[in-house]
Amino acid sequence: MRGRWIRPRRWVRYDGAPEDAALAVALAAPSLVVFDGWLAAVVAAGVTISLLYALVRRRLVTWTAECDRLE
Repeated sequence: MRGRWIRPRRWVRYDGAPEDAALAVALAAPSLVVFDGWLAAVVAAGVTISLLYALVRRRLVTWTAECDRLE
Protein backbone atom coordinates (compact mmCIF):
# COMPACT_ATOMS: atom_id res chain seq x y z
CA MET A 1 0.00 0.00 0.00
CA ARG A 2 2.86 2.40 0.59
CA GLY A 3 3.61 4.67 -2.31
CA ARG A 4 0.38 3.77 -4.06
CA TRP A 5 -2.57 6.14 -4.22
CA ILE A 6 -5.86 4.50 -3.31
CA ARG A 7 -8.73 6.31 -4.96
CA PRO A 8 -11.38 7.41 -2.45
CA ARG A 9 -14.75 5.75 -2.82
CA ARG A 10 -16.93 8.73 -2.04
CA TRP A 11 -19.35 11.05 -3.78
CA VAL A 12 -17.48 14.08 -2.46
CA ARG A 13 -13.75 14.03 -3.20
CA TYR A 14 -12.69 16.44 -0.45
CA ASP A 15 -13.99 19.11 1.88
CA GLY A 16 -14.87 22.19 -0.18
CA ALA A 17 -15.01 20.39 -3.52
CA PRO A 18 -17.57 21.60 -6.06
CA GLU A 19 -19.69 18.53 -5.43
CA ASP A 20 -19.57 19.36 -1.71
CA ALA A 21 -21.22 22.72 -2.46
CA ALA A 22 -23.73 21.10 -4.81
CA LEU A 23 -24.64 18.53 -2.17
CA ALA A 24 -25.13 21.29 0.41
CA VAL A 25 -27.51 23.11 -1.93
CA ALA A 26 -29.39 19.92 -2.81
CA LEU A 27 -29.84 18.92 0.82
CA ALA A 28 -30.84 22.43 1.93
CA ALA A 29 -33.39 23.03 -0.85
CA PRO A 30 -36.22 21.01 0.78
CA SER A 31 -35.71 22.90 4.05
CA LEU A 32 -35.91 26.22 2.26
CA VAL A 33 -39.19 25.14 0.64
CA VAL A 34 -40.78 23.76 3.81
CA PHE A 35 -39.66 26.27 6.43
CA ASP A 36 -39.93 30.03 6.55
CA GLY A 37 -38.84 32.78 8.88
CA TRP A 38 -35.72 32.49 10.97
CA LEU A 39 -35.13 28.81 10.26
CA ALA A 40 -35.05 29.37 6.50
CA ALA A 41 -32.65 32.27 7.10
CA VAL A 42 -30.34 30.02 9.12
CA VAL A 43 -30.39 27.35 6.40
CA ALA A 44 -29.74 29.98 3.70
CA ALA A 45 -26.84 31.38 5.73
CA GLY A 46 -25.36 27.91 6.10
CA VAL A 47 -25.60 27.29 2.37
CA THR A 48 -24.01 30.68 1.67
CA ILE A 49 -21.11 29.90 3.98
CA SER A 50 -20.71 26.48 2.34
CA LEU A 51 -20.62 28.03 -1.15
CA LEU A 52 -18.12 30.70 -0.10
CA TYR A 53 -15.89 28.09 1.50
CA ALA A 54 -16.00 25.99 -1.67
CA LEU A 55 -14.93 29.05 -3.66
CA VAL A 56 -11.95 29.99 -1.48
CA ARG A 57 -10.84 26.62 -0.09
CA ARG A 58 -7.90 26.11 -2.43
CA ARG A 59 -6.69 29.65 -1.93
CA LEU A 60 -6.72 29.30 1.86
CA VAL A 61 -3.49 27.30 1.80
CA THR A 62 -1.70 30.06 -0.11
CA TRP A 63 -3.16 32.79 2.08
CA THR A 64 -2.19 31.06 5.32
CA ALA A 65 1.32 30.39 4.03
CA GLU A 66 1.68 34.09 3.21
CA CYS A 67 0.47 35.02 6.69
CA ASP A 68 3.07 32.73 8.26
CA ARG A 69 5.82 34.44 6.27
CA LEU A 70 4.70 37.85 7.53
CA GLU A 71 5.22 36.91 11.18
